[in-house]
Amino acid sequence: AIATNHDTSDCFRFFTQCILTSEEIAASVNSTVTVFCPTREAFAFFNNEDFNRLLEPIWYRHACEFLFNHMTSPAMTREELVAKAPSHITMLNGATYQLRQTENQPRLKNGNEQGRSQFGDLIALDGYLHTIDTAITPTAVSRSVYDQSNSNPDFSLLVENIDFVDLTDIIDRDLPLTLLAPDNRAFRRIEFGTLDGGEIINKHLFRGLFFCDVLANMTSTGIASVNGFTHAIEVRGENMEHVWVGGAYIYKCDILARNGVLHYIDRVIGEDYETVPPTISPAPTITPQPTTSEAPTGAPVPLFAEEPGDNSVPISLPPVLPPTNKNDIATADDMPDQGSSGVRSFPPLIFMSLLSVAGLVVFL
Repeated sequence: AIATNHDTSDCFRFFTQCILTSEEIAASVNSTVTVFCPTREAFAFFNNEDFNRLLEPIWYRHACEFLFNHMTSPAMTREELVAKAPSHITMLNGATYQLRQTENQPRLKNGNEQGRSQFGDLIALDGYLHTIDTAITPTAVSRSVYDQSNSNPDFSLLVENIDFVDLTDIIDRDLPLTLLAPDNRAFRRIEFGTLDGGEIINKHLFRGLFFCDVLANMTSTGIASVNGFTHAIEVRGENMEHVWVGGAYIYKCDILARNGVLHYIDRVIGEDYETVPPTISPAPTITPQPTTSEAPTGAPVPLFAEEPGDNSVPISLPPVLPPTNKNDIATADDMPDQGSSGVRSFPPLIFMSLLSVAGLVVFL
């Protein structure tokens, strides 16, 4: 035992409630750890109702979350923490806080909460322990099930429907609660009347704490919602790691909240989807090969550009056409020379165009 003026007995109670030792926690992260232990004086400013609830057996996972919110890795002395400030520090539960310093004291900052370490550097086999004068509250303690839904923009339609049917206070204050939370994509795929909204939301609400591993062991009984609907539970996957409730897949488990837990699901339970099967684009038409046109016959060409002034009558000569027979092709001896009179013929010009299909877009 170490005799100090800093009482950490309440902090120790969270280790006991979590049913984990610091050695086991260090082994789970494969590293030494740093523990920021709130003193008894710090817990005097903590919400007494929350403190007592966290120490009840059914809330032990929330107690672990609170404990992990005060631990980081690797092990660091207070001097090393001061040297790192100002920066950010990530706790074992994934929360990130600001790391500051006040003279030679490291300080954790979470919004308006600031925990200073005035005493510490207690070395152990698995790391260092430092005391802090304020408990840092994780969202598992500070936010309700309603708050956790409202803080995520992907669940705004769920929150709108909760507010519309006047279930806000129940989901915000009652405990313990479990909420299966359909996301916005799930709500956009269904249609329902305003009078049905309350019943639909209540189908997703359950009394008690039903974590994913608890639900996975209820396949034989199912689970009853607060309005009496019993939903079947299925477990699938190679390692039986995927859970379905009422036909909805839980794609994110165990979001802890002050008054319960919520899971994110991919559909609204008990409602048919309003889906339209995709259309298939028709096969493209094939453009026929263009035909080659013969050269057009030219207009008659006048012999004189203007009428002669000696009263002679101009005549028009027909155009000279290319020979159509091989035998009609003139030889060099038959052709007039440059100085002789006559009209010179030229080989015809043949123009050919080609149209092809450049691309194909198929809408699936």
